[in-house]
Amino acid sequence: SALGMGFAVISSDAGHEGDQNPLFGLDPQARLDYGYRAVQVLTAMAKQVIAVAYGKGPDTSYFGGCSNGGRHAMVAAARDAANYDGILAGDPGFHLPKAALAAMATAQQLAALSDGHDVASGL
Repeated sequence: SALGMGFAVISSDAGHEGDQNPLFGLDPQARLDYGYRAVQVLTAMAKQVIAVAYGKGPDTSYFGGCSNGGRHAMVAAARDAANYDGILAGDPGFHLPKAALAAMATAQQLAALSDGHDVASGL
């Protein structure tokens, strides 16, 4: 891992834990944080921590993520590319409303299984 090789590393949940509770979306600040602001704030914070700890800022800065992290990488590339020397966006999850609907449909199907119904056959 990068941390194991001596690099400074930061990770984030962008202000949202991964449970299926959509109520965080009712909070305008939470939407901004999850949408893009968390990456901006954490990047600046990480660079400041590195400068204090090592007496200078980082020599290079890279951003990498997959799924929602990939979406954050794409947002960082569009909004703050100058903050990074490289950005890796793996499988960016851009269709969050579709993903939310899919998660709800899956939850309904799994709940039906607990009622003894066969979701696949409709019996």
